[in-house]
Amino acid sequence: MRKMKATAFTTENSNKKRTYNKNLGLYAKLIACTAACVLVLVAKIADENNSLVTDVELGAQYQSVAGMNENDELGKLQFVELPGILEVFSPSYKQKLPIKSRETTQNDNGITVISDMEQYVSVFGDCRVKKAEGNTVELVFDGDVEVSYTGDMSVSVEEGQRLKEGDTIGKIAAGEGLKIETKLSGRPVNPREVFLTD
Repeated sequence: MRKMKATAFTTENSNKKRTYNKNLGLYAKLIACTAACVLVLVAKIADENNSLVTDVELGAQYQSVAGMNENDELGKLQFVELPGILEVFSPSYKQKLPIKSRETTQNDNGITVISDMEQYVSVFGDCRVKKAEGNTVELVFDGDVEVSYTGDMSVSVEEGQRLKEGDTIGKIAAGEGLKIETKLSGRPVNPREVFLTD
Protein backbone atom coordinates (compact mmCIF):
# COMPACT_ATOMS: atom_id res chain seq x y z
CA MET A 1 0.00 0.00 0.00
CA ARG A 2 2.77 2.40 0.66
CA LYS A 3 4.01 2.02 -2.90
CA MET A 4 0.57 2.80 -4.32
CA LYS A 5 0.32 5.95 -2.25
CA ALA A 6 3.80 6.97 -3.31
CA THR A 7 2.96 6.32 -6.97
CA ALA A 8 -0.23 8.32 -6.72
CA PHE A 9 1.67 11.11 -4.99
CA THR A 10 4.34 11.09 -7.68
CA THR A 11 1.70 11.21 -10.47
CA GLU A 12 -0.08 14.13 -8.79
CA ASN A 13 3.19 16.07 -8.56
CA SER A 14 3.93 15.28 -12.21
CA ASN A 15 0.56 16.72 -13.27
CA LYS A 16 1.21 19.88 -11.28
CA LYS A 17 4.62 20.27 -12.91
CA ARG A 18 3.14 19.79 -16.39
CA THR A 19 0.39 22.36 -15.68
CA TYR A 20 2.99 24.75 -14.28
CA ASN A 21 5.24 24.28 -17.35
CA LYS A 22 2.24 24.74 -19.69
CA ASN A 23 1.23 28.00 -17.94
CA LEU A 24 4.83 29.18 -18.01
CA GLY A 25 4.85 28.64 -21.78
CA LEU A 26 1.64 30.68 -22.19
CA TYR A 27 3.08 33.51 -20.10
CA ALA A 28 6.24 33.50 -22.21
CA LYS A 29 4.16 33.75 -25.42
CA LEU A 30 2.08 36.56 -23.95
CA ILE A 31 5.22 38.50 -22.99
CA ALA A 32 6.69 37.97 -26.47
CA CYS A 33 3.49 39.26 -28.16
CA THR A 34 3.36 42.30 -25.87
CA ALA A 35 7.01 43.11 -26.61
CA ALA A 36 6.35 42.83 -30.36
CA CYS A 37 3.38 45.22 -30.11
CA VAL A 38 5.43 47.73 -28.13
CA LEU A 39 8.22 47.59 -30.72
CA VAL A 40 5.74 48.21 -33.57
CA LEU A 41 4.26 51.22 -31.72
CA VAL A 42 7.70 52.65 -30.97
CA ALA A 43 8.69 52.27 -34.64
CA LYS A 44 5.45 53.96 -35.76
CA ILE A 45 5.91 56.89 -33.37
CA ALA A 46 9.54 57.30 -34.41
CA ASP A 47 8.48 57.33 -38.07
CA GLU A 48 5.81 60.00 -37.42
CA ASN A 49 8.30 62.19 -35.53
CA ASN A 50 10.82 62.00 -38.37
CA SER A 51 8.32 63.14 -41.02
CA LEU A 52 8.08 66.91 -40.58
CA VAL A 53 5.38 68.75 -42.52
CA THR A 54 6.05 72.28 -43.75
CA ASP A 55 3.57 75.15 -43.61
CA VAL A 56 3.26 75.05 -47.40
CA GLU A 57 2.30 71.36 -47.30
CA LEU A 58 -0.25 72.05 -44.55
CA GLY A 59 -1.73 74.91 -46.59
CA ALA A 60 -2.02 72.68 -49.66
CA GLN A 61 -3.71 69.97 -47.58
CA TYR A 62 -6.14 72.52 -46.12
CA GLN A 63 -7.03 73.88 -49.57
CA SER A 64 -7.57 70.42 -50.99
CA VAL A 65 -9.90 69.47 -48.12
CA ALA A 66 -11.72 72.82 -48.08
CA GLY A 67 -12.34 72.57 -51.83
CA MET A 68 -14.15 69.23 -51.55
CA ASN A 69 -17.65 68.96 -52.94
CA GLU A 70 -20.59 66.67 -52.22
CA ASN A 71 -19.30 63.97 -54.59
CA ASP A 72 -15.99 63.55 -52.73
CA GLU A 73 -15.34 60.54 -50.54
CA LEU A 74 -16.99 60.31 -47.17
CA GLY A 75 -14.80 60.21 -44.10
CA LYS A 76 -12.56 63.12 -45.08
CA LEU A 77 -12.55 66.23 -42.94
CA GLN A 78 -14.21 69.28 -44.37
CA PHE A 79 -13.45 72.73 -42.98
CA VAL A 80 -16.42 75.08 -42.65
CA GLU A 81 -16.29 78.73 -41.66
CA LEU A 82 -19.01 79.93 -39.31
CA PRO A 83 -20.71 83.25 -40.03
CA GLY A 84 -19.47 86.31 -38.18
CA ILE A 85 -21.64 88.75 -36.24
CA LEU A 86 -21.89 91.10 -39.25
CA GLU A 87 -23.11 88.29 -41.48
CA VAL A 88 -25.70 87.20 -38.94
CA PHE A 89 -27.22 90.69 -38.96
CA SER A 90 -26.94 91.17 -42.73
CA PRO A 91 -30.22 91.42 -44.71
CA SER A 92 -30.03 87.79 -45.86
CA TYR A 93 -30.06 86.63 -42.22
CA LYS A 94 -32.76 89.01 -40.99
CA GLN A 95 -36.12 87.66 -39.87
CA LYS A 96 -39.61 88.60 -41.01
CA LEU A 97 -41.63 90.79 -38.67
CA PRO A 98 -44.07 88.85 -36.47
CA ILE A 99 -47.06 90.58 -38.10
CA LYS A 100 -47.94 92.21 -41.41
CA SER A 101 -47.61 95.91 -40.81
CA ARG A 102 -48.43 99.12 -42.60
CA GLU A 103 -45.97 101.24 -40.64
CA THR A 104 -42.81 100.82 -38.54
CA THR A 105 -41.52 103.51 -36.20
CA GLN A 106 -38.33 103.68 -34.15
CA ASN A 107 -38.60 104.44 -30.43
CA ASP A 108 -36.13 104.60 -27.54
CA ASN A 109 -35.71 100.89 -26.82
CA GLY A 110 -36.95 99.28 -30.03
CA ILE A 111 -39.45 99.61 -32.84
CA THR A 112 -43.23 99.69 -33.03
CA VAL A 113 -45.03 98.03 -35.90
CA ILE A 114 -48.65 98.91 -36.63
CA SER A 115 -50.88 95.99 -37.57
CA ASP A 116 -52.64 96.45 -40.90
CA MET A 117 -55.39 93.94 -39.97
CA GLU A 118 -56.49 91.67 -37.15
CA GLN A 119 -53.90 88.88 -37.11
CA TYR A 120 -51.86 86.42 -35.09
CA VAL A 121 -48.36 87.31 -33.83
CA SER A 122 -45.95 84.55 -34.92
CA VAL A 123 -42.41 83.58 -33.96
CA PHE A 124 -39.54 83.29 -36.46
CA GLY A 125 -37.80 80.26 -34.96
CA ASP A 126 -37.64 77.69 -32.18
CA CYS A 127 -37.70 79.41 -28.80
CA ARG A 128 -38.82 79.30 -25.17
CA VAL A 129 -41.27 81.69 -23.50
CA LYS A 130 -39.28 83.51 -20.82
CA LYS A 131 -42.15 85.72 -19.68
CA ALA A 132 -45.87 85.94 -20.51
CA GLU A 133 -47.42 88.61 -18.34
CA GLY A 134 -50.25 91.00 -19.19
CA ASN A 135 -49.70 92.16 -22.75
CA THR A 136 -45.95 91.37 -22.82
CA VAL A 137 -44.28 88.21 -24.09
CA GLU A 138 -40.51 87.66 -23.88
CA LEU A 139 -38.95 84.88 -25.95
CA VAL A 140 -35.46 83.34 -25.83
CA PHE A 141 -34.05 81.97 -29.10
CA ASP A 142 -30.91 79.94 -29.84
CA GLY A 143 -27.75 82.03 -29.96
CA ASP A 144 -28.74 83.95 -26.80
CA VAL A 145 -31.19 86.23 -28.65
CA GLU A 146 -34.10 87.61 -26.62
CA VAL A 147 -37.12 89.27 -28.21
CA SER A 148 -39.83 91.11 -26.26
CA TYR A 149 -43.27 91.85 -27.75
CA THR A 150 -45.56 94.36 -26.01
CA GLY A 151 -48.88 95.60 -27.32
CA ASP A 152 -52.65 95.48 -27.13
CA MET A 153 -52.85 91.77 -27.91
CA SER A 154 -54.47 88.72 -26.41
CA VAL A 155 -51.62 86.47 -25.24
CA SER A 156 -52.01 82.72 -25.83
CA VAL A 157 -48.75 81.30 -24.40
CA GLU A 158 -47.44 80.52 -20.93
CA GLU A 159 -44.08 81.03 -19.26
CA GLY A 160 -41.70 78.11 -19.94
CA GLN A 161 -43.59 76.93 -23.02
CA ARG A 162 -41.53 75.77 -26.03
CA LEU A 163 -42.46 77.17 -29.44
CA LYS A 164 -41.47 76.30 -33.00
CA GLU A 165 -41.08 78.50 -36.06
CA GLY A 166 -44.50 79.74 -37.16
CA ASP A 167 -46.24 79.19 -33.80
CA THR A 168 -48.31 82.10 -32.52
CA ILE A 169 -48.04 83.91 -29.19
CA GLY A 170 -51.28 85.90 -29.41
CA LYS A 171 -53.64 87.97 -31.54
CA ILE A 172 -53.53 91.68 -32.27
CA ALA A 173 -56.31 93.91 -33.66
CA ALA A 174 -56.07 96.03 -36.80
CA GLY A 175 -54.43 99.41 -36.25
CA GLU A 176 -52.82 98.40 -32.93
CA GLY A 177 -49.09 98.84 -32.29
CA LEU A 178 -46.72 96.02 -31.35
CA LYS A 179 -43.53 97.19 -29.66
CA ILE A 180 -40.51 94.95 -30.32
CA GLU A 181 -37.29 95.03 -28.29
CA THR A 182 -34.30 92.75 -28.85
CA LYS A 183 -31.26 91.73 -26.84
CA LEU A 184 -28.17 89.76 -27.77
CA SER A 185 -26.33 88.16 -24.82
CA GLY A 186 -28.24 90.45 -22.47
CA ARG A 187 -27.33 93.68 -24.30
CA PRO A 188 -29.95 95.75 -26.15
CA VAL A 189 -29.75 95.54 -29.95
CA ASN A 190 -31.71 97.62 -32.43
CA PRO A 191 -34.54 95.38 -33.74
CA ARG A 192 -33.83 96.71 -37.25
CA GLU A 193 -30.62 94.68 -37.12
CA VAL A 194 -32.61 91.50 -36.47
CA PHE A 195 -35.85 92.04 -38.42
CA LEU A 196 -36.56 93.06 -42.00
CA THR A 197 -38.26 96.46 -41.78
CA ASP A 198 -39.29 98.96 -44.44
